[in-house]
Amino acid sequence: MSSSTVHVVTGESAGDVLRHALRSIRRDDRVVALADDLSVGPIDPAEPRARAAWAAQELGFNSGEAVVRRIEKSWSEALAPATRRIVWTSRRSARDYSGFLEWLWRLGDQACDVVDLTELRFPERCTDGPAGFLSLVISPGALDPDQIV
Repeated sequence: MSSSTVHVVTGESAGDVLRHALRSIRRDDRVVALADDLSVGPIDPAEPRARAAWAAQELGFNSGEAVVRRIEKSWSEALAPATRRIVWTSRRSARDYSGFLEWLWRLGDQACDVVDLTELRFPERCTDGPAGFLSLVISPGALDPDQIV
């Protein structure tokens, strides 16, 4: 079993933001960004080839075998043994939340920590102005690394 901490997020944007935030506080935790977008196409079963075929037929979008392999690899990495698993999600994003639910289902009875950002708010600032209203966090990928820190 690995002796590492792994953070799981949905989407490359969220992965990049979280990696940057962790590096800025000198943490070397592994971050896995699920490449799968379960908010589009069939999800029962959550099989990337079936969604790719659906997207080609229904949307005229041909993602190719390389994309399917990248999705499968991200699932393997997200479910690999780890001492501690931390998953980041928001119920305000269909992609984040559907990915989170599928990851949790695949994880089974294994332990994990959940960072649910659904009700988190950050002050919005105008350029050179005071803080304005509090905005809801839609997705971990929409955060700034400093907000995570």
